[in-house]
Amino acid sequence: MIRTTIRFVFIGILLFFTISLHAQKVEIEKRIDGTSFPDKSHEILKAGFPGISGVKYYIETNNQDKTFEAKFEFNGAVYSMEFSSDGEWLDTEMTIPQTDLGNSILENINKTLKHRFDGFTLKKIQHQLSPDGIRYEITVKGRLKGKGELYEFLFNSMGGYMNDQIIEIETFTNEF
Repeated sequence: MIRTTIRFVFIGILLFFTISLHAQKVEIEKRIDGTSFPDKSHEILKAGFPGISGVKYYIETNNQDKTFEAKFEFNGAVYSMEFSSDGEWLDTEMTIPQTDLGNSILENINKTLKHRFDGFTLKKIQHQLSPDGIRYEITVKGRLKGKGELYEFLFNSMGGYMNDQIIEIETFTNEF
């Protein structure tokens, strides 16, 4: 009886770590009209980027919640700002080239990815500013044992690993 209980506890712990290590990011992004965007978010956006135009607005639902996102170009850079459903600022991301990462930051990121994958490619790098500080959100195509998948990694300001998740691409068809 005790052996069976210990076995079930061990299997439960193993399943928990397997599931938590391979979290999936399922994100559905839908374009919306600017009038459907929270008023408070409009104010924050205009204050941070005066004279901005050509903003594309989105509602984003994922595994955890619903947020709003504004995507735009400003002074030649591509930005996105994310807001809570109440219009509170969550983060601002700016797409950057790999060369904008400092050598030590890139070295730390590469060390993590080399340890994790047989091979990898950095697909998109975003400098992220949030209430928690500066971070880097990086989309990676990682290959492990011949299988390639897309991942979203989050690194701190020094390139230290924070978390990652597999990006699940949703496809919609009319087939049954």
